[in-house]
Amino acid sequence: KRDVSTLYTGDIHTETQKLVYGAKPRDCTNLFIEGTYGGRLHPDRKQVEADFVEKVKEVVARGGTALIPSFAVGRTQEIMIILKGLGFDMWGDGMGRSVTRLYSEYPEYLLNAKDLKAAKRKFNEVRTANMRREARRADVIVTTGGMLDGGPALNYIRSLKDDPANAILLVGYQAEDTNGRMLMDTGLLKLDDEPVKINCELQKFDFSAHADHKQLVDFVK
Repeated sequence: KRDVSTLYTGDIHTETQKLVYGAKPRDCTNLFIEGTYGGRLHPDRKQVEADFVEKVKEVVARGGTALIPSFAVGRTQEIMIILKGLGFDMWGDGMGRSVTRLYSEYPEYLLNAKDLKAAKRKFNEVRTANMRREARRADVIVTTGGMLDGGPALNYIRSLKDDPANAILLVGYQAEDTNGRMLMDTGLLKLDDEPVKINCELQKFDFSAHADHKQLVDFVK
């Protein structure tokens, strides 16, 4: 009787990012693999990171605040590591704070636990209403929710939306029927169930944690 092995990948990226190593293929008889980006390619990751950092610098230089709505698991920490060397007044809010602390307890799963620890030191944690008010005047705010359907991000947008010097920088996929997708498509965002015009800058960056078409095919081969 021959040995049969089955590999189920779950969601994978094969490219090493700031937070974790890329997934490596293993010999197997059967392979179940995700295909979220089948038929689509990501832009060059290093270029995306460089463009993102330049945009954050540009927003701060013109006197604005860069609001970065971010998924709590993985994306928040990735963005913090990318921005840690900028020296700006930076704040973190939402569930991403507790996830960052949790990650720090399991350094063996991270690409570089020291990088995450250094990034954590560069960000002030919002823990009270007073701190949240202070954070509104910061250079950079990284906060949940990533698709703008909830979380502290909406509170910040209320105070930042009417100043064109400010910017909302989306770093995650905006699914259909989400507040974030509506913002991208129409320039409107639901606040208190009412669509409101957002007058600050809006830009989207592809920081996907999924492998793209070529990476998936290479993994299979």
